[in-house]
Order: sequence, then C-alpha cells, then structure tokens
Amino acid sequence: MRSLLAFAPLTLLALASSASAQERVWTETDAVHTALSVSFDARAARADHTSAEAAVRVAHDARQPTLSIAATGGHSESLASSIGGAIVRQQQDYVSLTSSAHLVSDVGTEVDLGLSSNVGWRTANLNPASTTLNTLGPIYTTNLTIDLRQPLLRGAGEDATLGAERQSRASARAAELSAQQTVSTVVRDVLVAHHELAYAQSALEVSEAVLALARTQLEHARASEALGTGTHLDVLRYTSALATAESNARTSRAQEEQAAITLGTLLGLDASASRTLRVTPSAREAVNVASVEILADRASQSSPELAALDATVAAARELERTRADADQLQLDLIGQLAAGVAYSGTTLETLTLPDGRPALSGSIGLELTFPMGQGEAHAQYEQASAQLEGAIARYEARARTLASEIASGRAEWVSADERVALAATARDASHELADAERAGLSLGTVTSIDVVSAQEDERNAALTALRASADRREAEIRLAHLTGSLLDAFGVQLDSSSTETTP
Repeated sequence: MRSLLAFAPLTLLALASSASAQERVWTETDAVHTALSVSFDARAARADHTSAEAAVRVAHDARQPTLSIAATGGHSESLASSIGGAIVRQQQDYVSLTSSAHLVSDVGTEVDLGLSSNVGWRTANLNPASTTLNTLGPIYTTNLTIDLRQPLLRGAGEDATLGAERQSRASARAAELSAQQTVSTVVRDVLVAHHELAYAQSALEVSEAVLALARTQLEHARASEALGTGTHLDVLRYTSALATAESNARTSRAQEEQAAITLGTLLGLDASASRTLRVTPSAREAVNVASVEILADRASQSSPELAALDATVAAARELERTRADADQLQLDLIGQLAAGVAYSGTTLETLTLPDGRPALSGSIGLELTFPMGQGEAHAQYEQASAQLEGAIARYEARARTLASEIASGRAEWVSADERVALAATARDASHELADAERAGLSLGTVTSIDVVSAQEDERNAALTALRASADRREAEIRLAHLTGSLLDAFGVQLDSSSTETTP
C-alpha cells in the first residue's frame, strides 16, 4: 500500500493535464505588478499626489514677479474763446509707452517699479487777446516711479508671505505618503490573497491525493471481499472514508475557487476568468521578525501612514500661522520715489535739464486698516486652530493604534512560527504512523478502522502544516506593511505617474 504523499505527484500531473496549456501561472511579482496597474485606489492616490504637487507650483508661482507693458496714443480737441469773443480750436496729440513690474519679497515687502515715456504735440492759444494758435512740441517726457509697501503687522514676515507655499508643500508631502500607504495596502492585499490561493491549491492537492487513495483502498476492499480474504465491514469503512474524502475535496475546490476570485478581483479579472487562476508558491524564505520595540521604532520612522498624518499636522500648523497673521491689524509703511525728465525739440540735442538733474519727488506714510469687530479673519483663525488640534489628535490616535496592531501582529507571527515547527513534526509523525498502519493491515496486525483513522490524522496534519506556513508568511507581510517596509522589501517604486515593481 502506497503512502498518502506518494499520490501527490500523480494528482498534480492529473491537474496539470486538465488545465489549459495557455493558463497563466502567477508569481508574486506578476500579481503585484498587475494589481497596481489596474487598482483604482492606487490610481486615485497618484492623481491626488499629482494634484498636490501642482498646488505647490500654484502657491510658488503666485509670488513670481509680474511685468506689464502698454502702448497708447491719443488725439483730443477742445474749444476756447479769446478776449475778443472769437472761438479757437485747440488740440493735443500724444504717444505713450509704459511698463511696470511688481514683486513681493519673502518678508512681505511689495515693490512696484514704473517707467513711462511720452511724446506729445499741442496746438494752443497762448495769448487770449488774439486768435493766434501756437504749436508746441514735440515734448518728450520720461518718468520713473518706485512704490514701496512694507507690512508692519498683518502680512509681515515669512509666516504670512510663504505660509501658503509651505502649507502646499506639506500637503503635497502628505499626498505622496498617502499614495505610498495606498500602494502598500494594495501590495499587502495582493500578497495575502496570493498566499491564500497558494494554500488553497496545496490543500486541494492533499484532498485530491486522499480521495485517490480512498478510491484505491475501496477497490482493494471490494476485491478482497469477493475473494473471501476481506470482510464487508472493511468495505463499509472504506466507503465511508471515500464519502468523507469526496466531501473534503469538494470543500477544498470551493475554497480554492473563492481564493482565486479574491485574487482575480485585485488583478482586475472577472469572476469567470478568476476561477482558473493558478499561482506559484512563494520562494521567499521565512524571516526572523524583530522584537515589538524594534518594530514599533521602525514604524515611527518608516510608516508612510504616520508620516502622512504628521505632514497633515504640519500643513494644518502652517495654515494656523497664516490665519493668525491675517487676524492682526494691518499697519503698512508706504513710500514713493519718482524722477522725471522732459525735453523739447531744442533741448533734446543737448540733453540739458534745469540745474542738471531730473525732477524728484517722494513721500512716506503709514496706513492703518482694521475691521469693525472681530471679522472673518478671526473666525478663520479659530477654524484653523481647531483643524490643527484635530490633526494632532488623529496622529496620536493612529500612532497608539498602530503600536497595538504591531504587538498583535508580532504575537500572531510568533504563534504561527511555533506552529510551523510543531505542525511539521506532527505531519512527519502522522505520515510514518499511517505508513505503519497500512503495512500492519497487510500483515493482519491492525484493522481497517485503524488505517482510516491514521490516514485522516495524516491529512489533518498536512493541512495544519500548510496553514501554519501560510499564516506565518501572511503575518510577515502584514507586519512589513505596518512598519512601512513592504514596498522596499518588494522593490516597489512610486512616482506621480506610475508605479513600478522590480523582482
């Protein structure tokens, strides 16, 4: 009588021959790469990251210097009367070119530079006692102006001027880390589903092998009964064992199909295509998980989820600073400097100016603006303060929960790791016992009930060993996800437009 495990290669061969030649066998890397390419959650997270990065550019470019240039020309006429009562027509023509630049410094200083050049002609009655018209021009004028505004309270300093940009950068960082967390979640789910399907496949192989053995034993029992060397009681026992094996095999097939559909959904396949999924068992060796303290320290440093929440706190803090600044009185120091030159047709040749210098002007003053009451800015500041408090509370709550999940996850891994060794020992012992019972049946030292019982123990021990190995690997995956090391361990690289994996 051959052992239970001796039927496994035959079962695998039968399953392989019945499968389509074009059926794909999915490795972990294949599954992860495909799932990330079709995941709506990952795509949405990448889009959020791209949007947040664009918001950084919006905030930065809002402070870029601006330059405007304008060219105008005009003609105007007016009527005037002389002392004698005659009406004369006066006119003026001009061409003007103006340019201005506006910039804001990091501390809130606003600077406006203006430059204008004009050329004009004027026909006017210079002597009201006569009707004689005189033509003046061309007259060339150039004016340079510098307007300064320095906030002393509201709007002063980098918190006000750079607050929006800093907030957008923190939000972009939070979006990037949230995208990493989303991708890590997808990878975790795919790997766990991959291992569940691998376990279901192996469990089905064991059940199929048990079923094949039960059929063979029943045939032998019936043949022995016909020859008079066996009893009808043996036939009944093996018939019962076959029914149990068929029930277990059907249950294993249903579990395999469910596991395949779960993985297929993550891969973007429909239910009909998912049912035929096959996977290659992971070739990765088991790792020795660190202590809870070390895992918690890794999570505090590497968890994208915690880092995203921390970045959200930073963004909320920048918003509060900006709103606190806006809640102040507005007191600005303002000043203006101007210089102008003018030339007529005769002085243009020599470029002479009165006293050898342009016309100068300047002014300086203070401007105070304040709301009549607390105003909108105060309410916005209170809102920002509440948002900051909420962001801090969410970070602290998640940090505490994460530490608890890590401790629980490591306990789960320790339990699975211990069960792996114990289950392997039980599997080997039950296999030897089943072999001995089958050999004893041939010698007549044991009964068929002993054989059936030993074979059932052998099947249960084999499934227990498979389950323990799967549980240990899945616990490793979940811990790697919680501590933020899953993407690095699996070679997943994230950018704003695509997610790539390397074996």
